Amino acid sequence: MSKGKIPESMDLLLDTMCNTFGGIMFIAISLSLAAFVCRPSASPEQETQKLEQELQILKQETQVLENQKQAIEKKLASYKKYTANFQGKKENARLALEVASLEHKSWILKQKLEQQKQELKNIQEKRKNTERKNRAAEKDLGKKEKEEAEKADSLRKESEELSLTAERLAARKPKTIRKKIHFPHNQRTSKSPFILIIQGNKLFKVGPDGKKPYSGVKANQDGNVVYFTPIHGRTLSALDEKNIPLVLDEFKKNYNFLWIMVHPDSMEQFVTFRRQLRTAGYQVHWYICTEGTFYVTYTRDVSYSASN
Repeated sequence: MSKGKIPESMDLLLDTMCNTFGGIMFIAISLSLAAFVCRPSASPEQETQKLEQELQILKQETQVLENQKQAIEKKLASYKKYTANFQGKKENARLALEVASLEHKSWILKQKLEQQKQELKNIQEKRKNTERKNRAAEKDLGKKEKEEAEKADSLRKESEELSLTAERLAARKPKTIRKKIHFPHNQRTSKSPFILIIQGNKLFKVGPDGKKPYSGVKANQDGNVVYFTPIHGRTLSALDEKNIPLVLDEFKKNYNFLWIMVHPDSMEQFVTFRRQLRTAGYQVHWYICTEGTFYVTYTRDVSYSASN
């Protein structure tokens, strides 16, 4: 607009269109930002990226408002200067209304701008908090990884010790005579054994009667010896202290003790399982089947023997 020139209706129309377009852009950006913020929670890295995008959106939106504010203030100053020098009463009244309208628009833009700056400040503070949380989470993760590594190392050492014990037992065993470990039925307790088999990271339940095992184990009797063939079992490493009572629901602590046959291929899983059983209060007897053959021998004194 040239100096001293009264604004025409076309100028006012263009101003109105620009302001309307700016308002539409503001609403569209705000809706996009609201939809972005309402998304489900993400990982710390995704949260940081989201905050960075929000910052960029707010910066762009703030710049748009700054440009609109500067344009209106410049036009307002020009109108005020021209109105002060204009003597026509009718035209002066119209210009006074234009000045008042521009002042109102300028005030609205200032309010929006202050709001945007506050939102920008909040987002920046939120990003700092997220970065602090990320650093704390990384520290906790490192600590947990260290604890898990120490736990795995402890289990490995215990498993190696048990394997060495099994090797020593196998080395001392006569080659022509099958050695048996004997568990008398009435030696210290009147409880009877509840037989379990561990092989291939699987737990198989034989039950309290080796001659009539549960459906997951097949039994083949030859004289007073009963051989077991594991068929269906539960993954041992998937068990914990909470679901052990559910798996051993037929086991009665007042009448049974656990008698576990362990194949050498599952020593590491058995070490963890044995700890869980002891923590849960189960009485446990176990041995390593170095030959990989599972069987019990029923003797005359109603006691049990097993291959080792």
